[in-house]
Amino acid sequence: MMPAHFAMLMLLLLCCTINIRCSKAPENATDMVSLLGFEEAITSDPLGVLSTWNTSIHICRWEGVKCSRTHPGRVTALDLAGQGLTGRIASSLGNLTFLRELNLSSNSLSGQSPRLGRLGRLRVLDLSENYLQGTISGAAPTNCSGLRELDLSRNFLIGEIPLEVSLLSNLWLLRLSFNNLTRTIPPTIGNITCIKYIALSYNQLTGSIPDELGKLSNLSRLILGGNNLSGDIWPQSLLNTTSLQFLGLEKNRLGKVLPLNIGDTLPNLVYLSLYENLFGGPIPVSLGNASVLQRIDLSSNSFSGQVPRSIGYLSELFHLNLEGNNIQTSDIQSWEFIYALANCSLLQWVSLDQNQLHGAMPHATRNMSLALQELYLDGSKLSGLVKLGLSDNNLTGTVEWIVNMENLQGVNLHVGSIRCSMATGNSTDMLSVLDFKKHIIEDPKGAWAGVTCSRKHPGRVIGLDLTDRSLTGTISSSLGNLTLLKELNLSLNSFSGELPRLNHLNTLRVLDLMRNSLHGIIPDWVTNCSGLRKLDLSRNSFVGKIPIKLGLLSNLSVLRLYKNSLTGTIPPVLGTITGLKDLSLDYNHLEGSIPGELGKLSGLIALLGHIPASLGNASALELIDLSSNNFSGLVPSLFGKLSSLSELDLQGNNFEANDNNSWEFLHALGNCTELAMLFLGNNQLEGVIPSSIGNLSTTLQALGLATNQLTGLVPPSIGNLRALIAYHLSLENFGSSGSWTLVTIICKASYLK
Repeated sequence: MMPAHFAMLMLLLLCCTINIRCSKAPENATDMVSLLGFEEAITSDPLGVLSTWNTSIHICRWEGVKCSRTHPGRVTALDLAGQGLTGRIASSLGNLTFLRELNLSSNSLSGQSPRLGRLGRLRVLDLSENYLQGTISGAAPTNCSGLRELDLSRNFLIGEIPLEVSLLSNLWLLRLSFNNLTRTIPPTIGNITCIKYIALSYNQLTGSIPDELGKLSNLSRLILGGNNLSGDIWPQSLLNTTSLQFLGLEKNRLGKVLPLNIGDTLPNLVYLSLYENLFGGPIPVSLGNASVLQRIDLSSNSFSGQVPRSIGYLSELFHLNLEGNNIQTSDIQSWEFIYALANCSLLQWVSLDQNQLHGAMPHATRNMSLALQELYLDGSKLSGLVKLGLSDNNLTGTVEWIVNMENLQGVNLHVGSIRCSMATGNSTDMLSVLDFKKHIIEDPKGAWAGVTCSRKHPGRVIGLDLTDRSLTGTISSSLGNLTLLKELNLSLNSFSGELPRLNHLNTLRVLDLMRNSLHGIIPDWVTNCSGLRKLDLSRNSFVGKIPIKLGLLSNLSVLRLYKNSLTGTIPPVLGTITGLKDLSLDYNHLEGSIPGELGKLSGLIALLGHIPASLGNASALELIDLSSNNFSGLVPSLFGKLSSLSELDLQGNNFEANDNNSWEFLHALGNCTELAMLFLGNNQLEGVIPSSIGNLSTTLQALGLATNQLTGLVPPSIGNLRALIAYHLSLENFGSSGSWTLVTIICKASYLK
């Protein structure tokens, strides 16, 4: 049996010796064959980034490919980040022995990452934001001692962090965040002396922070939040990492008190995030000596005592969150930090909600930063103040001075003994949006340009579109108060937690939460939005059954629930949504058959899932993707009824064909005059390809038959497919005549010109 890559190499050599119009083979055919092997494993290329990948174009001009200047034809970089690619990462990439950078981040690649240990020259490996599974050992090339950047974050990797990672002695960036990693942090990471960036956040790591990390004199970012780490915040040695700038330890079970000298020993801290832990005791006065601190979040702990006045020394501070502690104020002296904060000219956000605040608020608030936008405490004449939150305290006295705040748009008092003389008007929507913003942990792109208000109803929000803003946090239930909201789009972010109850969104038309980290069940309140036209909850971690009440959403045209963990059967009632055009349910754990009722959806143009018995009635259907399932038997001839069909993907199943009758579907598909792509690879198709393949639509551009049990010669009738530009067929069971015929076909089809 001839290996596939060797067979492709033989084809290249034949193309250069026989009398057909084929270009010269590249200087190194191994790299080209390796890339073509990668392309073959890609099942979807929505942006057409791989359209340049054919031998009529020099390999070094292929999209995303960079070559060596000193070694012609050798690939040194492959960068296809953010191209929407779907499929698997082929093991053939391990043959690109000159590769220095491999970046396939922000795609939809799945399966286990191939072993890349032969890439001894590799310096950068970025496979983040995909759907890779398996262990770190399978995805990290620990033999590549020259590796400097390893980013496998935002995948579905499991298991422990292997000790072998410490062999990557030149590594300066290690990002494994947002996976499902378990066990402890290997102390051997402390041996990577040049490492600067460690991000292991939002996994399921346990144990304590290793003392060995204190040896890392170059460490600038340590991001470990969202795990189950316990014990002291630091080994004492970690206080020696004077280069540390970003420290994220939020959402763990770390406890005791902060080192009193933290600000002295870590003078370069810019970001300190310790919220939702078990810390108590006083806030260290020495924090004021970390002069470049910009963001402090110590919320949801048990800190007590007073806020140190030294916080006012932080001239670059813009965010201070101390809410949810036991901080106390009882007299003028305990409010001195307010006077000190007047020195923080860049301060934008302050919260002391849910503490033990008592007494009259000082008038010093009128001297605070002109940049201040949100103050969850008290204030005076504050230019630029947007929201004032004073709820759930024991404050006394009057706040009649609020009327001097010219830019104040909303006030949330909700306390018993404060007298307010200001008429605030209707600020419900603004307060709801600001409360939502309060739940945002990270907003690196400055997302707050996505709010659309009504022209007829001033100040009422009708649209909130924050798609692809790299936001991290939870979705606040306060959005349910936006009673005129028509569109809520939070897709392509990193929101986590369950979808809260948003009961009053009766006017909602679009709800798009695609590609976040939401979990739990699909809540019933969604089914109350009777005017909903688009519901996209895909690429999350929703569980449970598809709610039967979704059938009540009679105005739906788009329903996308793919790539979750939904179980049970598909509700037949979905077939009653007569306007449904896009239904995506694939990559879940659904069972049973798709009910025949879906065949009633005559306007359906995209179906991804199983085969309904009445599918042939969906005359507008354009795309069918049933790949990577366990379908068996004959390929249904009913596909031939779908006159609008342009793409049919059945690869990766157990469909059979072993005689002329079982190939009847090819004759039926001849009626699909718009068919451009037909993929039948990796099934149980046997015997000789019938000549009826030449009766397929002349618009056919891609045909995949690889990894079957085909024998004999390729029928000459395939030459009728004049639009064919990509043809994939295994050569193992073909004789020499078949191979020669295939060379002619491939060259004619522009796959090898």
